[in-house]
Amino acid sequence: MSVVIAPPASGLSSIADLVTASAITMAELEYGIGAATDPAERQRRRRRLQLVADTFDVIPFDIAVAQSYGLLTNLVRTATRNPTDFRHLQNVLYIVDVN
Repeated sequence: MSVVIAPPASGLSSIADLVTASAITMAELEYGIGAATDPAERQRRRRRLQLVADTFDVIPFDIAVAQSYGLLTNLVRTATRNPTDFRHLQNVLYIVDVN
């Protein structure tokens, strides 16, 4: 589960130094606001987007990031959400278990 969708009990600020958000994540959150049919849900999503924007550094999504994204998504395509399943990626990224 994403730390954006299900933040740790200690709150997003507790992991702000460990996590960044990509511009794509922000775009997906923005889309989710418009996709919500319930006004209360739309407002909840808008608050979540603002909290993420206020808490994390947002990194741009350029061609280098797109290439890394392609590599990572192909590497984890068959993996589960269990952090130990990502151990084969330790040479490519820093893995943080937020549970």
